Amino acid sequence: LHDRWPAGYVRPATTGAFTSAACNGSLVWLAPTNADRVVQISSHTLPATMTSFLTWPVGFTLPLAAFISPVFDGHRIWLIPLNADRIVALAPSGVMTGYSAWPPGFTLGPRSFSGAAFDGRYIYLNPFEAVSLVRVDTVLAGTMKAFNAWPATFTPVPGAFDTILFDGV
Repeated sequence: LHDRWPAGYVRPATTGAFTSAACNGSLVWLAPTNADRVVQISSHTLPATMTSFLTWPVGFTLPLAAFISPVFDGHRIWLIPLNADRIVALAPSGVMTGYSAWPPGFTLGPRSFSGAAFDGRYIYLNPFEAVSLVRVDTVLAGTMKAFNAWPATFTPVPGAFDTILFDGV
């Protein structure tokens, strides 16, 4: 596509610098899996321009395999953790805010989530190795609620859910 990466960007030695993207209609946002930054691509300019965002929230350390499956809520890009300890919301101004007040009874571990779906207000985090579906309120500053009342005949196991979708209803 384009090879004009933002100034200072160095491709990581590990594979999978970015594994997923979100689009807001005019910009494509690459969520860092093993890269050190979020990269925004403007597809409306030729050649396409790329911008970096790497001013992470205070107290946040970027791990390997940090994020997966970003979500656009109509205003912000939400980075969904794969191995990160929090969700990170990126505002249009470039300011990143971390949300790590996980719901009572929920324990975040490695590879807890494998994606997310947005319904117009809430982001639902798809449990991968987590035992709960987690809902994030995009209006009430990242307030979270866990859902784990599974049917009696079902016991979640790691990898039980690979994808999540919102049907528009």
